Amino acid sequence: LYLDPDCSMLHFQQGLLLREAGRRQPGDKALRVCLGLLQSCAADAQVPLGDGLSAGQLRRLCEQLLEGRA
Repeated sequence: LYLDPDCSMLHFQQGLLLREAGRRQPGDKALRVCLGLLQSCAADAQVPLGDGLSAGQLRRLCEQLLEGRA
């Protein structure tokens, strides 16, 4: 599977899929990559392939998943 290394939404989806498959550690790594990519984005900027999701919203989702709140 090839992912665009600069697409935060793809890393987010990969993280969700890995975690759902029981591979939490690699899933969490993908979520941390997503967070890293979002650091340079304004909170209100729309995420490519995010269907209207903002960078701030995606950042919060990643943080909640990594903290075990989602």
